[in-house]
Amino acid sequence: MNRSRIGVVGAYGATGAVVARTLAAQNAAPLLLIGRNPEKLDELAKEVGGDVRVAAVDLTDDAALTAAAKECGTLINCAGPASVILDRVGQAALACGCHYVDPGPDARVFAALDARRDEVVAKGLTFLLGAGYVPGLSEVLLRAIYEVHRGKTAAPCRVRLFIVDRNDWSLNGFVDIIERVCRNPPEVGVYRDGLFHRRSMLRAWLRRKLPGQPHAEVLMPIRWPEIDQFVADVKPLGAAVYVPMEPSIYFVGRLFARVAPNRLDLAARIAQALFRMKSKRLGRGGILYAEASGRRSRQPRRWLIEVPEGRGYARTGEVAALAAALVGDGTIAKPGVRYLAHAVDPHDFIVRLLLWGVETIDLASDSPNAADFGVAGATH
Repeated sequence: MNRSRIGVVGAYGATGAVVARTLAAQNAAPLLLIGRNPEKLDELAKEVGGDVRVAAVDLTDDAALTAAAKECGTLINCAGPASVILDRVGQAALACGCHYVDPGPDARVFAALDARRDEVVAKGLTFLLGAGYVPGLSEVLLRAIYEVHRGKTAAPCRVRLFIVDRNDWSLNGFVDIIERVCRNPPEVGVYRDGLFHRRSMLRAWLRRKLPGQPHAEVLMPIRWPEIDQFVADVKPLGAAVYVPMEPSIYFVGRLFARVAPNRLDLAARIAQALFRMKSKRLGRGGILYAEASGRRSRQPRRWLIEVPEGRGYARTGEVAALAAALVGDGTIAKPGVRYLAHAVDPHDFIVRLLLWGVETIDLASDSPNAADFGVAGATH
């Protein structure tokens, strides 16, 4: 057993393959690639090279998954759909004393693992969830821009995060989206003075053209569990997370919830087709765009993370790989169950991504990126 070994569950999937390649390229740790198909595992192992082992495991077999996890010190879950896998991998990590990293945002997984927080802490384990691109890097960006802005003015501060993503996601990704829309639709509203206030969908939406985007977006502010603790702690004058309103996907999800709740796979295929039609018309790719402003500040701080076409899974995998490497080598040593943004220093994490060669952040024209992060040439 090599406790420095990082196990990548769902290794040959879109996110898992990026994680494996990124960790191998950085020589971050020995790897164990875990998945159902031995041929695909062997093919990926040959590609990444180095100290790599494989384990063909059916993820519904808890005993086999736990046995594989015993070979690792850190386990990262890239398997999907998340709504099917749920907390299986996290429970296996806890059973065999592994740290755990999960790029996924499923609130049920966080709740199930947080219910065993005392065991996680007693074993000295760090469990990081929401450790991807969205959520993950999105909340890290929001925290970073807040801290930089607060260093420039003592005025009350507002922060806003805009997320636009028209990358071509997998069917598993759409299964998870539809599952959330059907069973747990997000609350609409904004944060004020640390508290969330619900709003009517008819009053809350806004139409805005974001930097670098060819078309204006219809955006809706929603509750974002990954920033709840941050907002409660710092109590900004106002905070909001805006996402595009996709009526077709929402109505498909709600319709299937009523008439065919056991056919989420079909709903996901319909939603995927509708989304691809819109992406083809408006252009693929996406951005994270954060801004912070205060009453007496002359200019708001504005930072932009661009996600070019086809790079959605790459961004998720790169962030998850760095998180796993930092947990595995003890840089992040915070026993308990946390979202990524609550466990890392936001500036340090972004700089580490830049030093890994992940060209992550561009700033809008009114704010120099390199000056804020102390890294010259840190733009695309």
